[in-house]
Amino acid sequence: MASKINFISEITPKRETWKIKVRIIRLWKTPGFEKPSEEYSIEMVLMDEKGSKISATVKKSHVDKFSPLLLENEYRIITNFGVGQNTGSYKTTEHPYKIIFFFSTAVQSCEDLRIPRYGFSFVSYDDIMSNKLDDTILI
Repeated sequence: MASKINFISEITPKRETWKIKVRIIRLWKTPGFEKPSEEYSIEMVLMDEKGSKISATVKKSHVDKFSPLLLENEYRIITNFGVGQNTGSYKTTEHPYKIIFFFSTAVQSCEDLRIPRYGFSFVSYDDIMSNKLDDTILI
């Protein structure tokens, strides 16, 4: 298990051991397509002390394990997770990668890290209207 605390900006798929301290600034659960009453995944946006953000996903097979451990606005230390490409038509962060929870991923509570509650990244109205922004990233 990684002992050094890493920052989100360092995360790439080139390593297998990471340890991050983050605040869960946004969390939502997606329903199953065939069974809308069942949770299909947990999706999150995590932010570290430097203000860097990354998306994270807990797939259906691990939702029951992690659901009680992952709470919006809480601080966590997360280790032993996978890193994959951040793809899709509407990405929640600019980070090129996202975190994928494994059954062996560890989640622990931690002290207040002085991470803002909201991770807003404001853009100018002119940039929005002139289509200068990457339209695959939510603003």
